[in-house]
Amino acid sequence: MIVPVEFDDIGGGFQEGMVPVKAKNKWGFYNSRGEVAVPVEFDDVQIFRDGLAAVRKSKVWQYCDQSGKVVIEGPFDEASSFYGGLARVRKGKQWGFIDRQGNIVIPFQYKDAWNFSEGLAAVKTKNKWGFIDTTGKTVIEEKFDLNRFNFTEGFAIAIVGGKFTYIDRQGAVAFKAPYEEVFPFEDGLAEIRVKVSSFSWGGVLGNVVSATLIPLPDEDRNLVDNKMKRGFIDKTGTQVIPTKYDSVSTFHDGLCLVKVKGKYGHVNRRGEFVIPAEYQELSALSDGVAMARKDDAWGYIDKTNHPLTSQSFKAVKEFKSGMGGVKINNKWGFVDRAGRVAIPAQFDEVNSFVGDFAVVKYNGSWTAIDKTGKFILPEKTNYQELTWFYDGLAAVKVKGKWGAVDTAGHMVIAPQYDEMSYFFSAGVR
Repeated sequence: MIVPVEFDDIGGGFQEGMVPVKAKNKWGFYNSRGEVAVPVEFDDVQIFRDGLAAVRKSKVWQYCDQSGKVVIEGPFDEASSFYGGLARVRKGKQWGFIDRQGNIVIPFQYKDAWNFSEGLAAVKTKNKWGFIDTTGKTVIEEKFDLNRFNFTEGFAIAIVGGKFTYIDRQGAVAFKAPYEEVFPFEDGLAEIRVKVSSFSWGGVLGNVVSATLIPLPDEDRNLVDNKMKRGFIDKTGTQVIPTKYDSVSTFHDGLCLVKVKGKYGHVNRRGEFVIPAEYQELSALSDGVAMARKDDAWGYIDKTNHPLTSQSFKAVKEFKSGMGGVKINNKWGFVDRAGRVAIPAQFDEVNSFVGDFAVVKYNGSWTAIDKTGKFILPEKTNYQELTWFYDGLAAVKVKGKWGAVDTAGHMVIAPQYDEMSYFFSAGVR
């Protein structure tokens, strides 16, 4: 979906087929059919969830449906989106919860509250945090100093005795987490971070965890570098991936991209190196293939560290839709999954394939090709810029103005806009 920029701001991507848009300091919603579905007349809005969105005029919050009709009048002093069928709302200084019909399911009685997650919501009556269920029943008494996150995968993060602690759904301490930073579980693992000071002192290297280095007079101190080291724990609190990495990614295809001693590699969920940390640059897996650089040579490797091709390249693009862009002798072409050059290097610039098409620059003109290398748009165009195709349309810039072209080369939206934003709609690849 292409959203012509007649708006001053666009609030993120589509949710339930609707995206917030702003014009002249007012907010409304644009739908995936290219229509202003909710009039741009509100001072603030929240995203749509469960078919409803919280909207504010002046200081009053209400809820509207996808036609813009106000269906829950409130009024509320503050309101959130719906989670688990309930929305937290505030009247005066107290928070409560309503259902989609606007009924007050849980009375206004809390000093603070969070959204429901896995059937529980964090609430605070006085100075401590606890949890309630969707009926308002206290499931975990208010005894925690701070709630960092709601429940994910059966655990929440709280502070007990000044330390991060993971608690279970009964409020029992599952295990303590004596780290500087902790994160929610994703697929059974949670990232943790410790503060490490690496130093060189008279030529002797060492690591001090959670310590501050105080330099002494007249000593040889050529490096003091305070930073975080990262790792992962499992649901028993055991470090399955030690805190020795300078950076970590989320897991993709069972692998995590890590950086250690200035080099990149991939580890599995047991912390074992599947792809050794031997690359100056390395990407996450895309289509089962990662971009990798050693010295000045780029190539592709699979999840076993096997090169896709014996040939190295000056540069590569992300591997997508079974094809990867490669630079050979200052021209770009594409290799396929078998590692052979499927489309000869003849282009000035290329973007990765998205579905069946890739945007390329040929003899100074932006155009597009299919997976055989055949041009789907004219070889010679007057396009200054061209985006990827989604839903059969691409944004195109001509003489400083933006419009939209389809895969047959027809100008569907005449170039007339100073900017154009692009969004995924439901069902897009």
